Amino acid sequence: MDAQVTEWLEGNARRVVDAQLSEAARIDAKARELLGFIGIVLALLGAAASQSGSVGGACGVLYYGAAIGAAALLIWAGLRAVQEIVEPLPFSDIGPSAIDEYRQDPALAAMQLEEVRARAFNDLSEAAQENVSLIIEAQERLAAAYGIFAVALGASGVAVVALVLSLV
Repeated sequence: MDAQVTEWLEGNARRVVDAQLSEAARIDAKARELLGFIGIVLALLGAAASQSGSVGGACGVLYYGAAIGAAALLIWAGLRAVQEIVEPLPFSDIGPSAIDEYRQDPALAAMQLEEVRARAFNDLSEAAQENVSLIIEAQERLAAAYGIFAVALGASGVAVVALVLSLV
């Protein structure tokens, strides 16, 4: 294989894996942001509940039901977001073990630079292939947490409207 071709292949494989690792970091950051939004909405719900006093009638029942439902959904979405942060998926890259294998390989001394780059390309390609399904799984987990949050936000809105109507 030509040296320029090998360098190009290895460079492109590195860019793919780097982009995947950046996407994993972005997903983690989005999960942390979602956790912050959940905390804010829970605090607002708590403040509304503490200031509402006793509310009665049909609107009061709707308020309590929607507020309890929203709080439960927010906690569920929060747990899903925490799971995304605490249990990160095992994304692959050429790590210390692969580099150690390179160093311990007696054939490495006889290899040309293009051969070593081709070997790195193969390892990076395998890592990228493994990462594809992990990124899809992480995106689906985060999307589920955001979906639960959206429903909870709707329930929170219903609770606030019911609270205002019950106080009028």
